Amino acid sequence: MDEIERIRLAYEKRDADLAYRARYTYTNPLNLFSIQQHERALLLALAELGITELRDQRVLDVGCGTGAGLRNFLRYGARPENLTGVDLMPHRIEQARRDLPTEVQLIAQDAQSLPLRDQSCDVVCQFVVFSSILDSDIRRRVAAEMLRCLKPTGTIVWWDMLPIPSPIRAYHRIIARLRSVRRITRHPDLLWRKLRNRGQRSLVTAVAKKPDLMALHAISIAEVEELFPDCVYQHHSMLPWLGLTE
Repeated sequence: MDEIERIRLAYEKRDADLAYRARYTYTNPLNLFSIQQHERALLLALAELGITELRDQRVLDVGCGTGAGLRNFLRYGARPENLTGVDLMPHRIEQARRDLPTEVQLIAQDAQSLPLRDQSCDVVCQFVVFSSILDSDIRRRVAAEMLRCLKPTGTIVWWDMLPIPSPIRAYHRIIARLRSVRRITRHPDLLWRKLRNRGQRSLVTAVAKKPDLMALHAISIAEVEELFPDCVYQHHSMLPWLGLTE
C-alpha cells in the first residue's frame, strides 16, 4: 500500500467513526474553544502582517476537507471567486460543493501537483494536513507546491501538531492513573508565529501539540523551517489550556 492510499483509508475510517467525529462538533466545549482560539490568533496574525482586507486576496486551502476554513474566509470578507480548496477525499469535496457558493473552486486531488499557476495566490493555508503525511518525500513535494503557488510577498498559514515534550507525556500518564475518567484531553497548545519582512514571503504558523488520538507525524519547528526555507519567521506562543472530558 502506498502512502496516498494509506491516507485515504485513514480518513475514510475517521469519517466513519461517530465517536471521533463527535470530538469535533461545536457542542464539544474543547473543540469550540480550539476553533475560537484558532480564529482569533489567525485574524490577529494576518492583521499584524497588514492583511486586514481580504476582498482581493486569492486564498488556497490545501486539504480543505468539507470547506470549514473556506467558509471562514468568506466570513472574513474574501470573495468566493478568489477561493480555492484542494482535498484528497472526493466525498469531502462534494460536501464542500453543497455548502459553499458555486464560485469557489474545489478540486479533488493529491496536493503533490496543484492545478494552479505559479505565484498566483496571496495566502496558502494548511490546517493539520502535514501531520497526516508520514512520508517525508511527499511532505516536501506538497510544501514545494504550496511555495510554487505563493506570490513572492504572500503568506503561508500553517496549523499543525507539535511533538509533546516528555515531561507533559509523563504528567498525562500520572493523571490518567489518578483520575477515574475515560480519557484526558488536552486542548491544543497554540504556538503562533507571525512573520513579516517587506518584500519577502511570510509564514504564519499555529502548531498544536499532538493529542493521543491516533498515530500521526508531529511536525517539529525545525521541520517546518526546512520545508519552507524561503520564509522569514517571528515566533509568538500561547500558554496551554488543560481540560478533562468524559
